[in-house]
Parts: sequence; structure tokens; C-alpha cells
Amino acid sequence: MVISDRRVIAARDAGVTKIKFDSLIFTAANLGLLKTALTTTMRRCHRARVDSADPQLKIGLAWHIWKKHGSDITWHNGGTGGFASFMGFRKDTNEGVVVLSNSAYRGVDQIGLHLLNNKYELADIPDEVAVDAAKLQDYAGTYTLPKGQVFTVKVENDRLRVKLSGQEFHPVFPEANDKFFYRVVEAKLSFMRDDQGKVDRLTLHRGGIDQVATRTFDGFKSLWITPFWCA
Repeated sequence: MVISDRRVIAARDAGVTKIKFDSLIFTAANLGLLKTALTTTMRRCHRARVDSADPQLKIGLAWHIWKKHGSDITWHNGGTGGFASFMGFRKDTNEGVVVLSNSAYRGVDQIGLHLLNNKYELADIPDEVAVDAAKLQDYAGTYTLPKGQVFTVKVENDRLRVKLSGQEFHPVFPEANDKFFYRVVEAKLSFMRDDQGKVDRLTLHRGGIDQVATRTFDGFKSLWITPFWCA
């Protein structure tokens, strides 16, 4: 959803919910397009007050300010299990953007920044490749990280599904031989094989950190679940 000079010029669909419009109203108020008793206070919050490790990124009061690619973008993001959000605006163009996602996909930040300034690159989403469903069973089992957290990997309806201790199962999608990616979060899995060609480890790639888990159990049988509906 995009705001420009008091108008909503883009939205995902006609059934935009109240929370989306509330987010747009809040964005418009921060731009000064809607005058409120909090306008002066909002403007004070946008002022850069603290430097960050990146000299182009400044910190205001509950706001981040990117000073790069020839523009100043004031923004913030958020998220919880299964959801992610971004809100940002440019005062020089009177444009604001709200991006909401029903997955914990942090690429919403890149989407929002790109809409405000197309010099910000969009996140690269891997292409899914076809794999032999019978070979997915090679990966089924449990894999333990050094601190004790356990990945459980199973095959369900010809799809590989993975969960980490305390979390739910999520599907992962093949991008190459022994390599898979998530869609609910920005993370990838690589499976490694021993000298006999048997999978014995997996590596979680997330946030620039690689964590290796050793296979501790195998033998989960493939499941095929037939969906049903109740009238």
C-alpha cells in the first residue's frame, strides 16, 4: 500500500482491512499530510539522534533513517511468528509505504524501500527446481545442533517439511541438489553427505550465520495425507 499526497495509490486488493488503513493513516500523519495534535511530536521523533554501525543509517525515536541512494527514508519494521511488516516514508516526495506479509519474510523491508526509491534492490528469491520425490526420504530424520536444538525433517505429500525444537513444521523448497530454502523466513538448508553418499549433516544458513547440525536419527517414513472437508 502506497500513500502519495493524501491518496492511496496502490493496495493489494479491494478488501483492504481496517488495520491496513489504520497503518496508512498513521503513515500519512507522520508525513504531515494529516494534521493532528501529535504532528509536532511526530516530527521530533524523526530527528536523527544516534549513529549506528553503518554511517548511512541513523536512529531517531523508534525510527530508523536511511541516508543513501540520494534520499532520506524514515522507516521501521516488525514481526512475530508467521508475520512481518514494514512502514516507511520520504518527506521530500510526500510518499509513504506500508507492507504487510502473512509470513515471517523479512524481504518486506526491501519491498518497501524499493517502492520508495528503486535504487534499493529487491531480495533475491530462489527458483524452485524439480526433484525426484523418492529421493526426499534421504533427508528424513533428526539433526542436532551443538547446543541441543533439534531439527526434525519429514516427507509429507511429496514435500520436505522441517521443524526446529519448539516450533512448527514448515515446508522447504528445493533450489539445487541437497539445497533447500524456506519461504516463511529468510533461511536456507544444505544437506551434506558422508563418503558413502549418505546424508549425515545439515547446515542452516540464516542472517549471515551458518549452523551445522549432526544427524542423530533417521527412518521417518514418508506420509501422504489425504485432505478432507467437513460440511
